[in-house]
Amino acid sequence: MSEESPVSPLEPPGLDEHAKRLARSAVEFHWDPAAINVRADQEAVSELSRVEFTRLRGLLAQFGAGEQAVTTDLAPLAVVLAGTDDQRYVATQLYDEARHTELFDRYWKRVIRPEEESRGLIPTDPMADRWSHDDYRELFDRTSNAMARLLEQDTSETRVQAFCHYHLTVEGILAQTAYRWVETRYSGELEEVPELPSLANGFRYLRRDEGRHVSFGVTKVRKLVNEGVDPEMVVETIDELVPLVETTIGQMIRDGSIGADRNEIFNRIDTARDRRLEQVGVVPSERT
Repeated sequence: MSEESPVSPLEPPGLDEHAKRLARSAVEFHWDPAAINVRADQEAVSELSRVEFTRLRGLLAQFGAGEQAVTTDLAPLAVVLAGTDDQRYVATQLYDEARHTELFDRYWKRVIRPEEESRGLIPTDPMADRWSHDDYRELFDRTSNAMARLLEQDTSETRVQAFCHYHLTVEGILAQTAYRWVETRYSGELEEVPELPSLANGFRYLRRDEGRHVSFGVTKVRKLVNEGVDPEMVVETIDELVPLVETTIGQMIRDGSIGADRNEIFNRIDTARDRRLEQVGVVPSERT
């Protein structure tokens, strides 16, 4: 296949059963951020030390900004995918991402902001630069650029790169790893960290949604690789992004953070990377 291979002809509407099932699943497992009662968290968050409260704010700010970014970034995919079932699925994912953004925005306003005021802290904006860092911004900038490139040159290769950035790496490695850690951290399993049941419950919903998203991207990349896209492109694209994922999660957990085994979490990143490659039919090799 040439370096800039045109996308194969569209299948007739209704033939993508996988996309149809994922869209149906999104309807069946619908949830509403406003239905999550945050009262217990409003009380429990007061038990966090100042350091732990700052860490929680940083986590939520980065997750919220990330969800807001990917909500915008997904739009080009909705333009280039013309199959009826694909369009229907992408519509559900756009809704998922917007709903995730609402979850974090609501939690900040209902839990974080009142606690800041209670502690006599200056109220902060979750989008403020203080909550992010260069590698975090670089990861999402690259993803945004890869998705936007679809509008300039829609080829099999640009689609693979877009899916590798968005679905396989940002969602399939970064989000799946970080969300699971946060869900565990605030689930009440750690004696040193107060349980935040509303937050943990929200993250369970997030992970379920992200599972659908990853499944869609994996299926599309596997199909394009089977049609001739060089598997090395998949490996190279993901492996250029994994160091940014490691830095981002490393900043989240920080050495000495309660309940964070740095080696274990970084092993999860490697495992997620290998799993995504295996799922698209590429034999994972050691990262250089």
